[in-house]
Amino acid sequence: MAMKKILVISVFLMLAFAVLSTGCKSATVTTIVTSISVTSSDNSQLTLQDSIPLTVTQPKDGDDITGNTVDVVGQTEAGATITIGDQTVISDAEGNFSITVNLSSGLNAIDVIAIDGSGRQGEVLLMVNAITQ
Repeated sequence: MAMKKILVISVFLMLAFAVLSTGCKSATVTTIVTSISVTSSDNSQLTLQDSIPLTVTQPKDGDDITGNTVDVVGQTEAGATITIGDQTVISDAEGNFSITVNLSSGLNAIDVIAIDGSGRQGEVLLMVNAITQ
């Protein structure tokens, strides 16, 4: 499971770097991936399966946030595990979740990952600008 997370995070971080290096304030990336298979040099295989729905309603991509924290609010499958950085919560019976995330001054990438009991996952990457004093 850790390899799946690392691979997916790496892809989204490369996209975030591409957006930042071009001077864009924000970008929206929408992907639908049903399966990715990767065979390593030692012939072990990693397969990422179907994704689950994941919507982040707050904050919006590209938002300016006043302060050093933001509540990330959204919805996914009921009982899914949602992870942002080193913080984890379980979505409620309706799939709702909320996590307070610490921000550094300036641009921040917020990578939201939801994983259901079958190991399927959804991911949303947001960029927000923290205005701290």
